[in-house]
Parts: sequence; structure tokens; C-alpha cells
Amino acid sequence: MKPTVHVTPWLQRSYDLLWTVLPLVLVAALLLGLAFMVVNPAPPKILRLATSQSGASYALIAQKYQTALATYGITVETTPSEGSLANIDKLLKHEVDAAFVQNGGLPKELGEQAQLASLGEFFRQTLWIFYRTDKLKPLGSTSSSATALQLSQLTAMKGWRINIGKEGSGSRALAIQLLERHGLRHDPSTVLSSLGVDEGVSALLNGTIDATLFVATEDAPSVDRLLKAMGDKRSALRLLDVAQADSYVLNIAHLTPTVLPQGILNFEANIPDRDIHLLATTASLVVRKDTHPALQNLLMMTGRRIHQPSTLFQSEGEFPIGKPSLYPLADEAERFYRHGNTPKGRWPAHLFWITNLIDRMWIALVTIAAAMIPISRMIPPFYAWRIRRRIYRWYGELYRIEHAIDIPATDRSSLRKQLQALEIRVGQVKVPLSRAYELYNLRSHIELVHQRLHT
Repeated sequence: MKPTVHVTPWLQRSYDLLWTVLPLVLVAALLLGLAFMVVNPAPPKILRLATSQSGASYALIAQKYQTALATYGITVETTPSEGSLANIDKLLKHEVDAAFVQNGGLPKELGEQAQLASLGEFFRQTLWIFYRTDKLKPLGSTSSSATALQLSQLTAMKGWRINIGKEGSGSRALAIQLLERHGLRHDPSTVLSSLGVDEGVSALLNGTIDATLFVATEDAPSVDRLLKAMGDKRSALRLLDVAQADSYVLNIAHLTPTVLPQGILNFEANIPDRDIHLLATTASLVVRKDTHPALQNLLMMTGRRIHQPSTLFQSEGEFPIGKPSLYPLADEAERFYRHGNTPKGRWPAHLFWITNLIDRMWIALVTIAAAMIPISRMIPPFYAWRIRRRIYRWYGELYRIEHAIDIPATDRSSLRKQLQALEIRVGQVKVPLSRAYELYNLRSHIELVHQRLHT
């Protein structure tokens, strides 16, 4: 006979309850695991961001994103490139998760890439066309100011050495569209170079080229360098006053006219000495549609803080803007701009992972809870079945002993020992008070078999 193991009633009840609830827990865990895989609530801790050439606007802005996202535990790995066209290519090749992309001047067919989406227009950038006045031939005047005023159209740059930027840059794509409208792209006397922004600035300052075109924000080092040089009245450097700005806007998508105000560079010297009309476009943050939604949301939250302040060419709070540009808005962006900041965006940065988990999983959790309600109704009958099984399992042994009584030549002394052993085992069974009557019924039936054995 096995040694008797004494189990306290409360421990036995806990054991019964555990084994009763365990199937429900396993089902809930399975559903939760499936929801976790489908919803994918945990964002990666590394964001790959395509920027631009070193020292250009996108590269400088990306540094601000690196600092901001680091507080959320996200490491931003920047990938330099030639510019917007190269960034789109990197997105399509899954080399990066997000990229800054210029909207104006890019081929329309690029916007047909169904796997890409925009998080909105994040900031404005200007088309800067700097040139040297010593290339100009004065018409009826010898004054340097009159000479500077002569050039207000790109047509006058025929036969010049013009830098339009590297292959793959948005600046080059926009410059080509502008030069084509003036017949300069294929003009044999006009030399178009493919220097980077910094190289183009240096070449313009030392006279190696006559003009350079590039798109950048006003705080880019290249722009600052040229504007400071232009601030010297002795400088031959000038900024093209685009006389046909309104016509360009009507013919090239995502362009807007803007103005560099008179005297903004130097109030005392009144530089520039008049308003200079320029062209501007916007830059969007473009992502692949499979970029994690939490990262998309975090980029928009960060962009709102970085790009809200006013600048020379945009008012405070103007950006980011939730409207489609080259690419349609991502689903996450539509929700962000329609409903405002998400709940997780209003929590401290160090709680981002928890709030993101809740924000992404709460619908799944509610669904699982609703599914578990009918399943939980099975717990009471299953618990009752476990308790009754503890009692009724002995009836088979009792029935075998009783049936053996009626078999001739059966050793009744052996049956008595078996019945006594059964009685001892039943005496060790513990059941709740609500099921005690069934246990007593079993004991009464054992007693009845005892009486038969002694007759």
C-alpha cells in the first residue's frame, strides 16, 4: 500500500482550482500570443533614416531627430545619400525605414509606388539660385547694381557654367525641369556640372562656375556661407530674383512663391536692397507602409516639436501639415492629424514602450476578454466534474468487489482485504462541503458491500 500523504483542505482546494482554471489560462495565453504576432506592438529600437549629402539640410535635421528619439530609447541610424531620388530608391530596396523627400520637381511617376506613404509635409525649403555678376554683360549701364538687376530669368544664363547638383538629388530634378523650360538643358554652349552642394558653393566662390542651383533650408551651412558672401557689397555674388515665379508655380507641382525681404541680411547696409522673389517647396518624411506604426507616430510627434517654430520662410505652427504631397498620407498619419496626439505621446518618454504596448494592444485585449467570457462559464461545471470524479472513480473498484462475491469459489477473505483497502483510500478523499453528501453516499455503499461479505 502506498504511504498516506496528508494534504490540508485549503491546499487541496487551491490545487483543484488551479487545474480547473489552467485550460482557460492556456487558451487566453494562446490568443494573446496570436494577437501579439498580428498586432506587432513592440517597435524596433533602431530606425534607419535616409538623409542627404553631408552638411546639407536633411543631414542637419536628422541630427535633431537622433537627439529627440534617443530619449525614447530609439537609435536613429542615418544613411547619407545624394538626395531625394536616392532616398526613394533606398526605401524601395528596404535599406532604410524612413527618408526625407523633396516634393517639388520630382517626376510624378515616383508617387505611384504603392509601398510608400508620407507622414505629411514637415518643413519648407527654398530653391537658391546664386550666380556671379562678373559673368554678365551690362546693357547700357556700368554700375554694379544695374548689372545685378539684369539677371531675373534663367534664360540669361545661356552659355554659362551651371551646377545643378548630383545625380539622385531632388535639387537636380527640379533644376532640370526649370532649365528645360528655358531651353538650357541641351544647349551646347551651356555647361551643366554635377557637383555636390558644398563643392558647388566653393566652385562658385572661386569662380570655377558661374551659377549654382540647389534646394535647402535657410539655416543650411551652404546657404549661410553664400548669403554672408553676398552681404559684402564688393562681392560679385548675387541671388536670382525669379521674375517668373508665379508661372513656375502653375507649371510645376508642389512649388510656392516666397520672398527674401529687403534688408533681412543686413539692416544697416540694406542687404538685399530689394525684395527677392524665390521659389520654395516642401519636404516630407516618407516611410514604407510596413514601417512600424509606433515609429511612424513617434516621427510625427518629434517632427511637430522640431518644425513648429517659425523660420525665415514659414510661420510658427505651420508645419508639419497633414496633407498628401508626392505620396498619399499613411494610415497612421491620417489618424494623427485627424485626432491629434495619441495618448502615448502625452506620457513621459521613458514610459513610451509601456504606453505603446497599451495603445497597440487594447483592442486585442478587449476582444480576448470578450471571447473568454463564454469560455469562463465552463469553469464551474468543469470544477464540479473534477470533484465528482474524485468520488466516482472508486465505484468501479467497488462494483468489481461486489460482483466477485457472487462468483463461486471466490476467496472472501481476499475480497475483505481489498474492500478494507478501498475504504482506507476513500477515507483520504477530501472534497468541499458542497460535495460531502456524495462522499458519504460512497461510504454507505462500501458499508453495504461489507454487509454482503459477512452474510
